[in-house]
Parts: sequence; C-alpha cells; structure tokens
Amino acid sequence: MHNLQEILVFMAKNGKLNGRSYRQIARDLQVEHGSQAKYHLDQLIRKRILFRRKDGTYTVAKNKVTDAPATNKVTFKQIPLLGAANCGVATIIADDRVEQFIHVSSRIVPRDGNRWFALRAVGSSMNKAVVESGMTIEDGDFVLVDASAKDPIDGDIIVSIIDDVANIKIFSRDEKTGQITLVSKSEEQEKYPPILIHEDDVGNYLIAGKVKHIIKKPKIYWEK
Repeated sequence: MHNLQEILVFMAKNGKLNGRSYRQIARDLQVEHGSQAKYHLDQLIRKRILFRRKDGTYTVAKNKVTDAPATNKVTFKQIPLLGAANCGVATIIADDRVEQFIHVSSRIVPRDGNRWFALRAVGSSMNKAVVESGMTIEDGDFVLVDASAKDPIDGDIIVSIIDDVANIKIFSRDEKTGQITLVSKSEEQEKYPPILIHEDDVGNYLIAGKVKHIIKKPKIYWEK
C-alpha cells in the first residue's frame, strides 16, 4: 500500500479524519492538493479498507488496522497531472483540475517536491529545447514542473499562463526595459514567433513554474 494510504488508515483509526476537509487532510499529509487526499481516501474506500459513515466520520476494517504510519522510505511520489500546455500557438486553456496522478521515482522528484505538477506537452515548438535532465520536449511528453520556482532567469524553460492559456517557452527578460520575451526552440523555428510580455501585463500573465524534467511518451503505446 502507498505510504500516504497507510498514514490515512492510521489517522482514521485515531479519529483524525472526522469533520476535516480534503484540503485540511492534504495539509496533514504535506501534499499540495486536496484532490490528492480525496484520491487516496476514495481508493481506500473502494478497497473496503475504510468506511465513511453518513455523518462524515470514518471507520477502519477490523483486519486492516495499522498501529502506526509506515516508516519505509518512499520510493515514488504522486505528481498531479493538470491537463495540457501548448508548445506552439497558445490555444489550450489552463485548468487546475487534476486529471490523474503520475507515479514518479524519488530519484527524479526531490524530497521537497510536493509542489511539482505535470502537464501534457502539445505541439512541436520546443522539440530542440533541452531541459535540466538533458531531454527535449516533444508532442505528447509529460512535462514535470516545479511550481515553487517562479523567479526564472534567462534561458530557463517555464510554464506561463497568459489570459488563462498555458504554454511552455524559454524565458528571457530585458533588464533595462522589463520586457519579457517567451521564445520557442524548434526544428521549424520560423513557424513560432516570440511572445512579448510588457512589465505592466502582470494582471494577464503569470509564471506557473519551471520545467525540471520530461517523461517521454511511451513509443510502443502511441504507435499502436
């Protein structure tokens, strides 16, 4: 069983889930999203390890009680997939609804990576851009983003939101004028003009985080 699920069973046994919102439970689990807490609770209920009464309290199946949360080293983290982001023309609307969770090795995501999320890359405008892990971003790849990294420097690959639309670009800022330029890096560079952001556009523009790693799309699955 996943370590978070064992902790939830322990909390249920001690009445620490009763009357709590998913967001409050997520805070106790030290995860970013209330939907992640809901996901694990739903899994436990589906497995008939936990039962939720009509009054909102939880009970534990008699043969599934743990006396303490697991202390084994966590080998995988669950990263929420928050939809898609464009690598080309910005047409995909940003949406913070969690589609599913991706299990990622702790060798990729650091211990403090609770604010990481994933997006599905769409388009080819960044297929020559190399991220920290040494991989390029191709159509269909999963892009892992550190949401705590919101102060990029020139050359960083970032996810930005412009008028509620998400895109993946290379960041550049002119220190004299304050102008931000979002640049593509592609085999067909001429197809993708830069996006220019004025320093006064902060109300319509924000940095969602820095791209840290790429999970390449499974070739066998996609070639069927």
